[in-house]
Amino acid sequence: MNFLKKILRPSLKDELVAIPSGQLILSRSPASPKSESECLYNDCVATIRQSSIPFNYQLVIQRAYQEGEEDLNENEEVDDGNYNNSILNNSNSSTSDEKIFVIDQSLKFHTFINHTDGNQIVSWFDLFGDDGDRFQFIVDNSVNKNLINKFVKTIYKCEYEKKYSKSSVSCSDEDLEEFVIDVNELNNSINDNDVLYISSSSSSSIISLNKHNNDDEYAYADEEDNNNPLEDSSDDDFDSDYHDTSPVNTYRSRLRSSTKQSLKSPSKPKSKIQSQLNTNLTPNQKKEQKLNQESNSRSLSSNKNNLPESTIKTPIKTSTKTPIKTPIKTPIKTPVKTPVKTTAKAPNSSTNRLIESPIRSPIKKSIESTQKSSIKSPAVKIDKIDKNDKLFVESDSDNDTDPDLFLPQVPQGDVISTDYAELHLYNPDSESFILQKQVVKTSILNSGNWQYWLIIQNYSEEEKKNDLQNAKNKTTSNDKKISNDFILGPLIDQNMAPTFNFDHLSFIFNYFIQERALSWLLKFNTFEELSNFQSAFMSALWESLNKIKWGNFKKNDESYILDAFNNLDLDNKSDIEEIEQYDKDDIDVNYYDDDQTHSQTETDLESDFDTNKNSKICISKKKKEDFSDDDLFNEDNQKYNNQKFRNNNDKNSALTVSYKNDRSYVVRGDKIGVFKTDDDSLNFQNAIENIKDLQGKSFNPDKIMLHTEDRSLIMQSSKNKKELYKLDLEKGKVIEEYKVGEDIPVVEFNPTSKFSQMTNEQTFLGISSNGLFKLDPRISSKNKLIDSEYKQYKTKTNFSAMTATSLGNIAVASKTGEIRLYDRLGINAKTQLPGLGEEIKGIETSSDGRWVLATCKTYLLLVDAKIKSGKYKNSTGFMRSFSKDSKPIPRRLQISPQHIAYMQQQTGSALDFTKAHFNTGIDVKETTIISSTGPYVVQWSLKKILRGDKDPYLIKKYDLNVMAENFRFGTDKNVILAMTDDVTMVSKKSFKKPTRETLAGPIDKDSIVKTY
Repeated sequence: MNFLKKILRPSLKDELVAIPSGQLILSRSPASPKSESECLYNDCVATIRQSSIPFNYQLVIQRAYQEGEEDLNENEEVDDGNYNNSILNNSNSSTSDEKIFVIDQSLKFHTFINHTDGNQIVSWFDLFGDDGDRFQFIVDNSVNKNLINKFVKTIYKCEYEKKYSKSSVSCSDEDLEEFVIDVNELNNSINDNDVLYISSSSSSSIISLNKHNNDDEYAYADEEDNNNPLEDSSDDDFDSDYHDTSPVNTYRSRLRSSTKQSLKSPSKPKSKIQSQLNTNLTPNQKKEQKLNQESNSRSLSSNKNNLPESTIKTPIKTSTKTPIKTPIKTPIKTPVKTPVKTTAKAPNSSTNRLIESPIRSPIKKSIESTQKSSIKSPAVKIDKIDKNDKLFVESDSDNDTDPDLFLPQVPQGDVISTDYAELHLYNPDSESFILQKQVVKTSILNSGNWQYWLIIQNYSEEEKKNDLQNAKNKTTSNDKKISNDFILGPLIDQNMAPTFNFDHLSFIFNYFIQERALSWLLKFNTFEELSNFQSAFMSALWESLNKIKWGNFKKNDESYILDAFNNLDLDNKSDIEEIEQYDKDDIDVNYYDDDQTHSQTETDLESDFDTNKNSKICISKKKKEDFSDDDLFNEDNQKYNNQKFRNNNDKNSALTVSYKNDRSYVVRGDKIGVFKTDDDSLNFQNAIENIKDLQGKSFNPDKIMLHTEDRSLIMQSSKNKKELYKLDLEKGKVIEEYKVGEDIPVVEFNPTSKFSQMTNEQTFLGISSNGLFKLDPRISSKNKLIDSEYKQYKTKTNFSAMTATSLGNIAVASKTGEIRLYDRLGINAKTQLPGLGEEIKGIETSSDGRWVLATCKTYLLLVDAKIKSGKYKNSTGFMRSFSKDSKPIPRRLQISPQHIAYMQQQTGSALDFTKAHFNTGIDVKETTIISSTGPYVVQWSLKKILRGDKDPYLIKKYDLNVMAENFRFGTDKNVILAMTDDVTMVSKKSFKKPTRETLAGPIDKDSIVKTY
């Protein structure tokens, strides 16, 4: 297959870990002539990344930007090799927006707590400043302490590699002790007024690398102090990425270890660093520590009575060298505090059937605990796995499961594929995937009726070797059997949000357990193993969606489908440069002064747009200019009009944006609200109420299209698909009705070209389930179909959406996901692209026909229709057919599974994208894509998509579901949104990078330009 030959390039700069939010301070020595501390960055991100020089790592402090500001820096490209060589010669390399430090022992990295505000601080010396000067990165209070633990320990490992020029993979915690700084000794060299004490809370943040009594046993400081595994703290949800384990085994092991020590063993003498921690406690912190210890004792005493005797007597050893197996014969059931209760439910899907996991309870605690904390975080990445630094506690018992967590039995069926991989679970706290099992067996199982299951079983290296040897010898093995010892068993469907990442040889998917959504990762050993798994998985997914056998199409169609699920590295340099040119110079020339384009803050924008603070949602047939000042500012009148408009259960359902007169039209039941969008504001103008057909029957418009210089609307009733209605916007009533034949339901209708609605063009296009046609309202009969321009298919094509380019080329999509490109109406399609399985609910093209954008329920599909080589090079698939082996490679635009899981955890609903749109305008280049799902509005940057950025989208969450959205005509700087009960125009700058905070946060009033 073609896709097997595509090797992806790894990233030049590998980010190991990042603290997403903090401040950078230059703390000067009292002896410094400047004698004052200076805040360098008020909001910044601290990242540790690997340089191109072996065993050399950088600490990068980058100023945080809002959207729009960051684009100014994206054009600054630096050669990685030269860049890293230059900074190796300077310990402090900086620009106005970032500072870079080579991690070295001479910087004396250390961490402590500010006793005045409780902030965690990571500090290091400024070697190029005055004696005693040091940098301080003040970590935001919202950042989880486990992430800080990981960050500091990563620094120690980087210092180790820098000093000894060898990998830190096999080094022990004892090897890292030499890099741990005695904070008290450093404080002695500072003026008493500047001393920052270490509080008890730092015991879970400052890594203690002291060796225990038993050889090869190491732990964090918090594992000695906090013996209560039931303590309601987000710190205990997951261990650091360098010290993780399976949640169920970690939970049980720590419970038994702490119980055994509490009941049998005298307390260990405190280590040197532990003594230092306790002597620096403030009175309030000592009091808090005492209360925690008393609470721990009560909890442990209570747990003792609930634990089976075997669990108290079984010794547990934690070794970093080899996994320890501990016999467990009775499931442990202990009460777990639930900090937040969620009413969210799993997506309502008939195919969302599950085989639940035995690690349900610990995962529930960790997922729920993430809802109460707010963490600003960078883009999610897959962390490198330090296998020698992992802690595993496994069970030999066949009964080590809670039976009510499984379905009664494994689904019956045929195993069509078997592979082996590592299993990881996504931790929202640390923004990384945590290793759960070193080896699992993955099987694709066909249970009949077009249903396929992904079964993940517990497995061992020895069992894997036996299976592979049996396969080699062609002898009988158990590789086609499914045991009852399995971990996960999701039904394969589109709600899994499957994502293949060949850079990391991984497959990411979502798995729903009742009201919870979890993201899992399978990491394969080789490219070939992942490719084999992908082929089996995609055939199962495709068959389940299409209900026909995989392979009943051409070979190059198979490659097209598989390529859509790969993050292929394509050469788009010229396209990116072209988009950057338009994005920089042309897109906003008509809407902002040159000196304001890049300088206005969001507050300024709000002030500019919010010129009429008392305008309300579409409320009556009165025009804006007919209102007196008393009407406009009369609070009682506003309440009356709002009540009048909301006197039924109707909701906003559709939106269309005018190309001609800066109007936007919103459908709400049998009403259409008209909003004026000129003068950088969104103002209600009037409302057309009680829409009726020519027979006087009221109806609710379902679809609307502006027509004839935006003076009229073509509409379709939600209850009658066989007729269309023309609404005169000046008269505010229906004046004509159209039919398409005697019995042809209209699926979709569209202007004859992209901008024909700006002209007096009378004709327009339409599709039925198996035909394309053109309508001419000037035909005297009620049937407006032009017979000579009617293309009907004998086979069942299931057309679902259509659009046209500025030249009148036509794109038609189907419920099976196929896309047909036509030169003109009445002939066969020049190009037919195979479907990926999901129905296409909306389709749009760029004005020149270069890009085709299709909207499916769970993803968008971006297709480059330009022919790149051959006889018809630089033409498009609308005008000429692609050669047999050169069909375009589609780009599947989807939200990352980790973000989907959190979004669905918040809303209880599956993804369901509204029709996506490009920004558009006369002589305007398309640069941005907009769509929404539930309360989330998502904005994609075409430049970032072509550049291959990992998450090329920004997100904005609202309290209400968004029903439709589109860009203001001629710009991508403003987006008009129709929510269920509001109409809003929002600034592009208000969209944020997806983090737990932005995905869960309420509406920020500073981000909304105008709401009605």
